[in-house]
Amino acid sequence: MTEPHAPVHDILRQAGLVTPIHHEEKRHSTGHPEVEVANVQPFAESPHYGHRPATEVLAEHQKAKTEEVHKAIEEDFAKKLMQHKQKQTGHEFRLFGHTMVSYDQLMVNVKQDQCVKLTASHQFHTERTTKWICQKNLDEFWDGVCITMDPHIELCDEKAIAVFLGKCTRADNFEVCPSDPVVVEHLKTEEEPVPAGCKRDAHGDIYCKSALNSAFEYGSCFKVDQKFICEEDMDHIGDEMCVTIGDYEVCNADLVNLFHGEQIKMDDGHAMHADFPRPHYNYHTALCRHHEGEDYCLEDVLGMY
Repeated sequence: MTEPHAPVHDILRQAGLVTPIHHEEKRHSTGHPEVEVANVQPFAESPHYGHRPATEVLAEHQKAKTEEVHKAIEEDFAKKLMQHKQKQTGHEFRLFGHTMVSYDQLMVNVKQDQCVKLTASHQFHTERTTKWICQKNLDEFWDGVCITMDPHIELCDEKAIAVFLGKCTRADNFEVCPSDPVVVEHLKTEEEPVPAGCKRDAHGDIYCKSALNSAFEYGSCFKVDQKFICEEDMDHIGDEMCVTIGDYEVCNADLVNLFHGEQIKMDDGHAMHADFPRPHYNYHTALCRHHEGEDYCLEDVLGMY
């Protein structure tokens, strides 16, 4: 078998399928001293490919090369299309995800003198949060920064484009919808009333006591660090949307996340998570408290009488 010509030979050699014979090894006489005989392996044995059929490795290698070519073609086409649009309209265009858009298109609702209020409502419970976005946020997005909202909502690429264009989008089980544009000088008077059982924090976000109820689905108490939180405590916790746990005050978004089973971190890095009773294992069925290293529950005390 004579040595194949590049690029097939190069592909086979890179894949570990072809091993050229060295000068000291025996060669077949071909009449052409510059042509060498090669050993072709039926299986590829290398750290990268393992022990696999040569045809399979070659096909995989070719597929990867084809995908690289397609990606390069798409990027080149997008670049040329943006250049054409910029020349045609005089506006700068950029690509976010798979969407090409101009700055002027995105600033329709967030001009220098007006902003838009985003409201994120959870699909499965009453949790809700809001955020104002203005031209400053558009400038940041144009430079590659996503829009972030508490708790842990991130709007990037097409999702951010949607809200700038006045459309709703979905992110992390939240539906995020923009308001109509509001003139900046009217922002201070544009404040929605706080529903009964809810509280507005210093940032203008509203949190409601009803968002905490799911924590007591399988029992009347649960434990965080060395503190029990029970249904009997909820009037005070709900009014303040805060709870004291050891030396820490857990409020608003952190409180909601804690009651929904998420781990939260305090400013000093201390992590907390709730230990909830489970459907078939409720070890705190009534009022409980922790005292001097021991857990005491009302049912244990009543059982003594």
